[in-house]
Amino acid sequence: MGELISRGTLSDLEVRQVALGPFDKGDAPSADFLDLRVASFVRALQDKGELANYAPILARVLVDVPIHRAYEGSVLGHLIGPVERQGIDFSPSAFMFLERGRFVEESLSYLQDNIKDLATFQKLSETTVRPEFEERKQLALNRIRRRMANPTKGRGTNRTK
Repeated sequence: MGELISRGTLSDLEVRQVALGPFDKGDAPSADFLDLRVASFVRALQDKGELANYAPILARVLVDVPIHRAYEGSVLGHLIGPVERQGIDFSPSAFMFLERGRFVEESLSYLQDNIKDLATFQKLSETTVRPEFEERKQLALNRIRRRMANPTKGRGTNRTK
Protein backbone atom coordinates (compact mmCIF):
# COMPACT_ATOMS: atom_id res chain seq x y z
CA MET A 1 0.00 0.00 0.00
CA GLY A 2 2.81 2.38 0.86
CA GLU A 3 4.44 1.72 -2.51
CA LEU A 4 1.21 2.54 -4.37
CA ILE A 5 0.75 5.74 -2.36
CA SER A 6 4.30 6.86 -3.24
CA ARG A 7 3.67 6.51 -6.97
CA GLY A 8 1.35 9.52 -7.11
CA THR A 9 -2.17 10.57 -6.27
CA LEU A 10 -4.71 7.77 -6.33
CA SER A 11 -8.24 8.34 -7.64
CA ASP A 12 -11.31 7.49 -5.59
CA LEU A 13 -11.65 4.22 -7.51
CA GLU A 14 -8.01 3.33 -6.89
CA VAL A 15 -8.36 4.13 -3.18
CA ARG A 16 -11.41 1.86 -3.09
CA GLN A 17 -9.46 -0.95 -4.75
CA VAL A 18 -6.41 -0.55 -2.51
CA ALA A 19 -8.11 0.15 0.81
CA LEU A 20 -11.10 -2.18 0.48
CA GLY A 21 -10.20 -4.77 -2.11
CA PRO A 22 -12.99 -7.27 -2.77
CA PHE A 23 -14.27 -7.05 0.81
CA ASP A 24 -17.12 -4.57 0.31
CA LYS A 25 -19.91 -7.16 0.47
CA GLY A 26 -21.62 -6.05 3.68
CA ASP A 27 -21.36 -9.42 5.42
CA ALA A 28 -19.45 -10.12 8.64
CA PRO A 29 -16.57 -12.18 7.15
CA SER A 30 -15.91 -9.51 4.49
CA ALA A 31 -16.15 -6.76 7.10
CA ASP A 32 -13.48 -8.43 9.20
CA PHE A 33 -11.04 -8.25 6.27
CA LEU A 34 -12.22 -4.78 5.29
CA ASP A 35 -11.52 -3.60 8.84
CA LEU A 36 -7.93 -4.86 8.60
CA ARG A 37 -7.40 -3.37 5.14
CA VAL A 38 -8.65 0.08 6.13
CA ALA A 39 -6.40 0.02 9.21
CA SER A 40 -3.42 -0.95 7.05
CA PHE A 41 -4.21 1.70 4.45
CA VAL A 42 -4.48 4.44 7.08
CA ARG A 43 -1.17 3.32 8.63
CA ALA A 44 0.46 3.48 5.19
CA LEU A 45 -0.96 6.99 4.69
CA GLN A 46 0.47 8.05 8.04
CA ASP A 47 3.86 6.54 7.22
CA LYS A 48 3.96 8.44 3.91
CA GLY A 49 2.66 11.70 5.43
CA GLU A 50 -0.41 11.59 3.18
CA LEU A 51 -3.25 11.24 5.69
CA ALA A 52 -4.48 14.83 5.25
CA ASN A 53 -4.61 14.39 1.47
CA TYR A 54 -6.37 11.04 1.49
CA ALA A 55 -8.73 11.27 4.48
CA PRO A 56 -11.46 13.00 2.42
CA ILE A 57 -11.03 10.50 -0.43
CA LEU A 58 -11.27 7.53 1.91
CA ALA A 59 -14.36 9.10 3.53
CA ARG A 60 -15.99 9.50 0.09
CA VAL A 61 -15.24 5.84 -0.62
CA LEU A 62 -16.59 4.65 2.73
CA VAL A 63 -19.85 6.60 2.51
CA ASP A 64 -21.29 4.15 -0.02
CA VAL A 65 -19.63 0.90 1.04
CA PRO A 66 -21.87 -1.69 2.63
CA ILE A 67 -20.25 -2.57 5.94
CA HIS A 68 -21.69 -5.02 8.43
CA ARG A 69 -23.18 -2.93 11.28
CA ALA A 70 -20.96 -4.63 13.88
CA TYR A 71 -17.86 -3.25 12.12
CA GLU A 72 -18.91 0.26 11.13
CA GLY A 73 -17.49 2.00 14.20
CA SER A 74 -14.24 0.10 14.01
CA VAL A 75 -13.70 0.76 10.30
CA LEU A 76 -14.32 4.50 10.59
CA GLY A 77 -12.38 4.62 13.87
CA HIS A 78 -9.24 3.63 11.99
CA LEU A 79 -9.57 6.88 10.09
CA ILE A 80 -11.05 9.29 12.65
CA GLY A 81 -8.57 8.50 15.43
CA PRO A 82 -5.43 9.37 13.43
CA VAL A 83 -7.15 12.35 11.80
CA GLU A 84 -7.99 13.79 15.23
CA ARG A 85 -4.50 13.14 16.58
CA GLN A 86 -2.97 14.96 13.61
CA GLY A 87 -5.38 17.90 13.91
CA ILE A 88 -6.83 17.36 10.42
CA ASP A 89 -10.26 18.92 9.94
CA PHE A 90 -12.61 16.02 9.26
CA SER A 91 -15.76 18.15 9.62
CA PRO A 92 -16.70 18.16 5.92
CA SER A 93 -16.55 14.35 5.87
CA ALA A 94 -18.48 14.08 9.15
CA PHE A 95 -21.23 16.28 7.68
CA MET A 96 -21.24 14.19 4.49
CA PHE A 97 -21.77 11.08 6.62
CA LEU A 98 -24.58 12.74 8.60
CA GLU A 99 -26.33 13.90 5.45
CA ARG A 100 -26.15 10.37 4.01
CA GLY A 101 -27.17 8.67 7.28
CA ARG A 102 -23.88 6.77 7.57
CA PHE A 103 -21.58 6.56 10.59
CA VAL A 104 -23.94 8.94 12.40
CA GLU A 105 -22.82 8.17 15.96
CA GLU A 106 -19.13 8.42 15.03
CA SER A 107 -19.67 11.65 13.11
CA LEU A 108 -21.60 13.26 15.95
CA SER A 109 -18.87 12.26 18.39
CA TYR A 110 -16.20 13.76 16.17
CA LEU A 111 -18.12 17.01 15.71
CA GLN A 112 -18.94 17.19 19.41
CA ASP A 113 -15.24 17.11 20.24
CA ASN A 114 -13.94 19.26 17.38
CA ILE A 115 -16.37 22.04 16.44
CA LYS A 116 -14.67 25.29 17.38
CA ASP A 117 -16.66 27.99 15.59
CA LEU A 118 -20.20 29.27 15.53
CA ALA A 119 -20.72 28.70 11.79
CA THR A 120 -19.94 24.98 12.06
CA PHE A 121 -22.05 24.73 15.21
CA GLN A 122 -24.92 26.36 13.31
CA LYS A 123 -24.45 23.95 10.41
CA LEU A 124 -24.73 20.99 12.78
CA SER A 125 -27.84 22.43 14.42
CA GLU A 126 -29.44 22.73 10.95
CA THR A 127 -28.37 19.27 9.77
CA THR A 128 -31.17 16.75 9.70
CA VAL A 129 -30.48 13.34 11.19
CA ARG A 130 -32.71 10.29 11.35
CA PRO A 131 -35.21 10.51 14.24
CA GLU A 132 -33.40 7.84 16.28
CA PHE A 133 -30.29 10.09 16.33
CA GLU A 134 -31.98 13.40 17.12
CA GLU A 135 -31.49 13.04 20.89
CA ARG A 136 -27.80 12.22 20.37
CA LYS A 137 -27.43 15.26 18.09
CA GLN A 138 -29.01 17.50 20.75
CA LEU A 139 -26.61 16.10 23.35
CA ALA A 140 -23.68 16.90 21.04
CA LEU A 141 -24.98 20.43 20.48
CA ASN A 142 -25.35 21.01 24.23
CA ARG A 143 -21.81 19.77 24.89
CA ILE A 144 -20.40 21.95 22.11
CA ARG A 145 -22.33 24.95 23.42
CA ARG A 146 -20.91 24.43 26.94
CA ARG A 147 -17.37 23.90 25.62
CA MET A 148 -17.53 27.00 23.44
CA ALA A 149 -18.88 29.06 26.34
CA ASN A 150 -15.97 27.95 28.54
CA PRO A 151 -13.10 26.93 26.21
CA THR A 152 -10.45 26.57 28.92
CA LYS A 153 -12.41 24.07 30.99
CA GLY A 154 -12.57 20.37 30.34
CA ARG A 155 -10.62 19.90 27.11
CA GLY A 156 -9.36 16.35 27.27
CA THR A 157 -9.78 16.01 31.02
CA ASN A 158 -12.38 13.24 30.81
CA ARG A 159 -10.53 11.04 28.36
CA THR A 160 -8.66 7.99 29.43
CA LYS A 161 -5.06 7.58 28.45
